[in-house]
Amino acid sequence: MCLYFRLIAQHLIGDSRYRNYSKDLHEDMVSAALEKCVKNIKNYNAEYADRCFNYYTRCCEHAIWTVLKKHYRQMNIRRELALAFADRLERSSPEAASRIRENQIEIEHTKDKITYKKGK
Repeated sequence: MCLYFRLIAQHLIGDSRYRNYSKDLHEDMVSAALEKCVKNIKNYNAEYADRCFNYYTRCCEHAIWTVLKKHYRQMNIRRELALAFADRLERSSPEAASRIRENQIEIEHTKDKITYKKGK
């Protein structure tokens, strides 16, 4: 069963929505999906045997979304800390502070990669 769960998860991360993420993040997504599927084996109702694939695909999707939410939360925290550091650094080294801000502005221009939305 675990092999099939892994195939479902790997197929999902091959989708265009998830293709541009790093290999490490892909591995985290697959692991989370496997864990969620194994945990939900006991919750599956055998009366709906014809919808088994749909149930576990949805479990994998939810696990992937959870990993991405955590990833983006961490990225936003890093961005906020970098900007706060730039503010404190402004008086002593304005050039370094401006480089930090420019880097954060470049990240802001790729905002669609920073905030994850399910419907995307």
